[in-house]
Amino acid sequence: MNNKFIEKLTLFGTKVNSNRFLAAIKDSFIAILPLIIAGSIGTLIGSVVCSPTNGLAQFSGFEWLAEISPIFGLSVITQIYCTSDSIRL
Repeated sequence: MNNKFIEKLTLFGTKVNSNRFLAAIKDSFIAILPLIIAGSIGTLIGSVVCSPTNGLAQFSGFEWLAEISPIFGLSVITQIYCTSDSIRL
């Protein structure tokens, strides 16, 4: 049963990949995936680690993390700009 499922899924994947429009969408997502991952990591660090209300910056000794929080916000803005710029190309 498992082999039949894999064969049918492989056949479906081959047909989808042979469609040039869907292949172009797939390739564009593959191209911008590193930018999306970098922006996500920046968002996580900025909101979880550097947040003065919920993050590590609320504890004594780690207040300096709240001061560098805008750096991670800037990384997200940069990621959005680079992603939109790569889509226009």
